[in-house]
Amino acid sequence: MERDFNWLWENLKEGARQKFEDICYDIYSSEFPNADVHKVKVTQGDGGIDIYIDEEDGEYTIIQCKYFLKYLDDNRKNQIRDSFKKAVSNNTMDNWILCVPMDFSHKEHSWWRAWKEKQKSKGITIKLHDASKLMKLIKKHNLYEEYFSTVRIDQDFIREVASVDEKTEIHNRLYPLVSAITTLDCDLLEIACAVNALGDLRAHRFFKGNNILNYLDELTTLYAYHAEGVGPYGNRLKNIEKINEETELRRKIIDEYQKLKF
Repeated sequence: MERDFNWLWENLKEGARQKFEDICYDIYSSEFPNADVHKVKVTQGDGGIDIYIDEEDGEYTIIQCKYFLKYLDDNRKNQIRDSFKKAVSNNTMDNWILCVPMDFSHKEHSWWRAWKEKQKSKGITIKLHDASKLMKLIKKHNLYEEYFSTVRIDQDFIREVASVDEKTEIHNRLYPLVSAITTLDCDLLEIACAVNALGDLRAHRFFKGNNILNYLDELTTLYAYHAEGVGPYGNRLKNIEKINEETELRRKIIDEYQKLKF
């Protein structure tokens, strides 16, 4: 099913109102590429303008964005009347466009036509750009993917899931090693082999700014040259200076591990 303006509310809630205004701005910037198209910051003195279009020939249009969904009740009708009245009182304009992310019912269209008829004496062209009209303009100017694309949203979701799975895999590889280093409940040769097995992670973006892999390398080098006992790496250190060095490296490894965002 194609996503529409209701989807914005479902995903952004109150943020959908600002997003709707951003969409309208992009629409009219694209529709009038040679005109000055600007958004107006919301203040008490904004003159009843959300967006305005100042064309080269002097034609001046005010856009009013109302994030109304599903229905048009008396309160919303009053908001439309008040917005138009405010715009007329504070500006000299040729056109006034109401943008709403819904399509009116027959009854609502009847109200709109009757209200618009009453404004004829003001000499202003009034237009309604409803959900269907706006969506047509969105697609005309290739803006649909920017705001509603299923493909782009789903790709972002897939990347996020992949990232979570990747972190889980790294955690599962790293945790037993760090646990063994923390408790020293492991043969030093086994620690060295486990560190060597992490070679494919040396340039991984997950470890950017983190030194755990460097400290692990330093620890295995220490064991290789200064451990005594069975095997090439031995089972223990005897030199008190090297024992202190090992203790400090273990502390650094644990600290760096705790900094990783799993």
